[in-house]
Amino acid sequence: MQVQYWFIPLTTILSFIVLFLLSKILGCRTISSMSMFDYINSIAIGSIAAQLSIAQEDEIVHNMIAMVLYGVLTYLSAILSEKFKPCRKILVGHPIVLVDKGKYYFKNFKRAHLEMEEFQAIARFQGYFDMQKIDSAILETTGQVSIIPTADEKPVVASDINITPEQEVILANIILDGEVCKDNLKRMGKDQTWLDKEISRYKITSLKDIFLATLDENNTINFYIKAKPPKKDIL
Repeated sequence: MQVQYWFIPLTTILSFIVLFLLSKILGCRTISSMSMFDYINSIAIGSIAAQLSIAQEDEIVHNMIAMVLYGVLTYLSAILSEKFKPCRKILVGHPIVLVDKGKYYFKNFKRAHLEMEEFQAIARFQGYFDMQKIDSAILETTGQVSIIPTADEKPVVASDINITPEQEVILANIILDGEVCKDNLKRMGKDQTWLDKEISRYKITSLKDIFLATLDENNTINFYIKAKPPKKDIL
């Protein structure tokens, strides 16, 4: 059978569109927030999409049906786990307590298929090099480990020392790499005339010299000028 090279780009675009629509329907979630079940389903859907891009004419419909079915089943499982708690435990699982008040539960480590060396590596990644500084640890359904430090290792927050810091406000990028973000500028209730005055007030000669400019809800504007790197690398 003669290869029709025009057919491959067509099926690739089709698989891309279907995969894009399915990802929008299933929702935006990072890999770190997925359960193992969701992660495996995502791999399966991606594999079918890859097969669809190089499928023959008589295979397109089969791959499309399989891909859509996987998406529908994933969506239904998400609805079931959201509405019914017993289904959530089956489909998503439940957190496993690994450490509690300094006690290490060996059986729970085995249930989680987690070795102590792996747990130590996870703890070091979160800044805990000494196991004595860990009060509790929980293996979440996403596969991540949440660690609670001992009381004397807890980071100090403002309320601990009776101070009231100012609440941070949302920043909008109004200039990016020398170009004005007109939508953001309008959203913040400003116009080009106001921006030009601010640029001249800060004695900036050219818009192209601005790497980034931000504006907050208190009308505080900050400019970050493009700087030349040093002759020698610092790091």
